[in-house]
Amino acid sequence: MNKEYKTKWINALRSGEYKQGKGQLRYSINGLELFCCLGVLCDIVIKENPDIGKWGFEDKSKVTDKVDAHLEIDGESYGGYLPFKICDITGVSTKGEFNENRPTLASYNDIQGYGFNEIADLIERNF
Repeated sequence: MNKEYKTKWINALRSGEYKQGKGQLRYSINGLELFCCLGVLCDIVIKENPDIGKWGFEDKSKVTDKVDAHLEIDGESYGGYLPFKICDITGVSTKGEFNENRPTLASYNDIQGYGFNEIADLIERNF
């Protein structure tokens, strides 16, 4: 993994700036922005490289209080896994695999119930 992005990602996860969500890179409920751990990495890359892509939002507020976000890059829309361009820049796989015998970072975030601090520890030790 790119060392610069590794440090930025770990710091962002531990900062308290991002609120943790599950199942999607980014979404909001009642105006509260939520990110999965991979969405935090996307946000860091996009903020530093706005020419790569942008966040798009699908307003479902007429049906639910949730607004889904997707990352638009090269005419493609990504909502649940890292776009290939983000993978190329950061050196992280689409679901955050770091060991074939362990769950992915997406799984630790969405299924295993790890918080951002615990995920930051995993990244620190394994990437």
